[in-house]
Amino acid sequence: MAKRTWWPVVGRLMLGLMGLSLLWAFRYAQEKPPVVFDALEDNQAVQGRVPVRLRGPLEVVREVSLDFAYADAPEAWFPLARRRGLPADGLLAVWDTTTLTDGDYLLRLQYTTQDGQTFVLRIKLRVRNYTPIETPTPSPTPVRTAGERKKETLALKIVKGLSMWLPTGNRNGVDMKFGF
Repeated sequence: MAKRTWWPVVGRLMLGLMGLSLLWAFRYAQEKPPVVFDALEDNQAVQGRVPVRLRGPLEVVREVSLDFAYADAPEAWFPLARRRGLPADGLLAVWDTTTLTDGDYLLRLQYTTQDGQTFVLRIKLRVRNYTPIETPTPSPTPVRTAGERKKETLALKIVKGLSMWLPTGNRNGVDMKFGF
């Protein structure tokens, strides 16, 4: 009686299923948004009247909406702008943050392109109208003490028939000579 080997069949079936799932993932994965925030970045501090500009191929946008929410309560969104299309300069709205308390907010941009794709972008902004804007504290520069030795790294490319002399500047007076 011949021994049946069914592992090759199962292996091919598994590879086929993996290939189909990868094909589906690439087919239905959302593309990179063509239009994005221009001057606003995630976790940026803002104050006063903040212009919200967009960059990218603005003519592809059919409908757009801009909303904000408190960062600690992202279920309640407040509208800032709704419109069809975008102006040529990309200015969607000017957000007046002077009426808000200082804190962290989310800005949500939703738009539909001419071909029917929908994109949603969110960024977190820190409103700082009444408190100073935090600046990052620079890290101290490491200082070597007199007893510490500098670590030196040496990279060589070996070429046949090459001989070289490398003075290392070592305090022990040891230099290296290589011959290949």
